[in-house]
Amino acid sequence: MAAELPCKERDDLKSVLEHVRSHFQYHAGQRLAAIRYFFLAYAAFVAAYVSAIGKPDVPLYALSGIALLVTLAFWGLDARNVQMVEIDEDGLKEIEQLVKIRYQFEKFEMAKRWHDERGHVCTYKIIVNVMFALFALLSAAAAVRDLAKAIYPPTVVNL
Repeated sequence: MAAELPCKERDDLKSVLEHVRSHFQYHAGQRLAAIRYFFLAYAAFVAAYVSAIGKPDVPLYALSGIALLVTLAFWGLDARNVQMVEIDEDGLKEIEQLVKIRYQFEKFEMAKRWHDERGHVCTYKIIVNVMFALFALLSAAAAVRDLAKAIYPPTVVNL
């Protein structure tokens, strides 16, 4: 068992750990909140799109085009949130290393092991990027189809 740290050193380590951990929690929470807001926004676009189908005065291409822009904007926000979380993880890794050495722990590497992705295809980062890519492709396909319909309306053939 490792020796106890002096009170001052223990308090300093605790305050540094709390600072880094609070940043990590904030940015990870921010990422999850942004994804939740994306789903709400996209659901609103889907509801508006479905309710506008068959109404000639509503440009569906505008709705699907805006849905595409919103998807790309949230995807960009998510990329920035990922960067912030990774910066916070680097701080956690440093503190874990200090604690591991100071207390002579053998396997005190939680943050390091989060990224040990050997054999893991379904990581959170991959799943979220695939999700944004699918929503962007769906929105783009709908926008192109609806714009083509607006430019080249289907002709009615009477036989």
